[in-house]
Amino acid sequence: MSEVQNPVIVYISPAELVVHPKLIEIYGENEERPALEKSISEKGILESLKVSARTGVNVVLAGKCRLQIARQLGISTVKVEFVESGSPEEDLKLVLDFNLHREGGKTHYQKFHEGQYWE
Repeated sequence: MSEVQNPVIVYISPAELVVHPKLIEIYGENEERPALEKSISEKGILESLKVSARTGVNVVLAGKCRLQIARQLGISTVKVEFVESGSPEEDLKLVLDFNLHREGGKTHYQKFHEGQYWE
C-alpha cells in the first residue's frame, strides 16, 4: 500500500458514496457500533473515509461504519480522503490493509473472512 504524503481531504455527501462489496461481505452490512455512534454524534467524523474513485464511482474502502452512522444521523457531508488504486485487486488489498487494525474489535466470523482473503 502506498502512503499518501499530503492527502487531499474533501467533504462530500454520503449519498455520493458506495461501500466496497468486500467490506460488506467481510464485516456485514449493518454493524452495531454504539461507542462510534456516540463519538460521531458528539464530535463528528474525526478520521476521513478512504475512498477510491478509480472507476468513476466513489467507492469506500475504509469507513463503512462511519458512513452508515453518518447516514443514520442525517449528517450532510463526510470527510473523505481519495486514495490511489490501479485495479480491482489493489482495491481489495487496500480494503484489507485499511481494516487490519480497525477499532471496536472483530468477530471470529470477520477474522475468518479476512484470513480467507489474505491467503
